Amino acid sequence: MECEVKNKGINKMMQTIFGVGYDLNAQAISALGKVATQTAKYAPTSALKSETMTNLKYYGTERAELADDYAKDLNREEAKIVCKKLAKHFKLRYSLHFRGRCGSGSCSRYGRINLGIPTNFGTICHEFAHLLEFTKYGHSRHARRHRRLVLRLISYCRRKMYWEAEIGKRLAPKPVKVSTEAELKDKLILKRQEQIARFEKRLSYLTKLYVGKIRKAKRSLAALQRSLNRVPKSSTM
Repeated sequence: MECEVKNKGINKMMQTIFGVGYDLNAQAISALGKVATQTAKYAPTSALKSETMTNLKYYGTERAELADDYAKDLNREEAKIVCKKLAKHFKLRYSLHFRGRCGSGSCSRYGRINLGIPTNFGTICHEFAHLLEFTKYGHSRHARRHRRLVLRLISYCRRKMYWEAEIGKRLAPKPVKVSTEAELKDKLILKRQEQIARFEKRLSYLTKLYVGKIRKAKRSLAALQRSLNRVPKSSTM
């Protein structure tokens, strides 16, 4: 890169202001070099473009193959249940955060999972597949191994039927049982009977314990009394 400043009058004026050693040509070349460096640093390269296109293709293929799972939306509470079950089954450590646009997700190698609400089964299994890959192999990328892990997680969720049985059972309101007066009295009677049985068992144990201690103390006392009443042989002679 060349930058020539042909006006010698401007160069002399700048030398007068900034010093004799000032060279306008050199300063211009240095400034242009810095701009070029910054532009090259932040400009998208062909490798980055290629990786982005590969990821987009991977996402499209996965969403087409697992359309039913990506169509099952989950709210915040349902997502917590599914994540907790997956982490417990596959022995994974994670921290769950709800942030981002709807249906989006991300996973770091340190176990931080971000989910956009509402989310779906496909996104959760996709991010947990990244976490499982990070845990086992130390790195993760969109390849065949990741695809196999996603299918493994999806298969586990399908077997457990989280979106029909498990989630419905956990989020269903618990029935409130109203007890009658007779039932309450029966419960109170049963409770008192259990208390009496527990106290009697304790009393039996303590009775046996202290009876043995009393017998031992009596034997010790009798032995001491016999030793006091015994006359020494030297005194009788």
